[in-house]
Amino acid sequence: MSDNDNNPYGEFKIPGCTDNSALNYNKNATEDDGTCEYPEIEKPIVEINDFSKLKRLYQIIIASLVFIFITILVIILLNKNKNKNIIKDVEDEPFVIYLN
Repeated sequence: MSDNDNNPYGEFKIPGCTDNSALNYNKNATEDDGTCEYPEIEKPIVEINDFSKLKRLYQIIIASLVFIFITILVIILLNKNKNKNIIKDVEDEPFVIYLN
């Protein structure tokens, strides 16, 4: 049995907001007329601890860059010393230039 069964004048519709989460919900409405109003949701203020993941990412990036820099520096120094040994070995040998 519907609300309209007791109506001697025939079927009728009650327009209104049928969403019970709306501010202007009408429990008697049988047809949603698109007038539902909802509370404004305030955006939360970003808290400082929300930046903890970003801070950690920056720490990882900086640590990686420092590691790469030190690795390149060690490689350069090892190669520089390696070349010095070769040059030193050549300097120890007598070097003679013949002119014609």
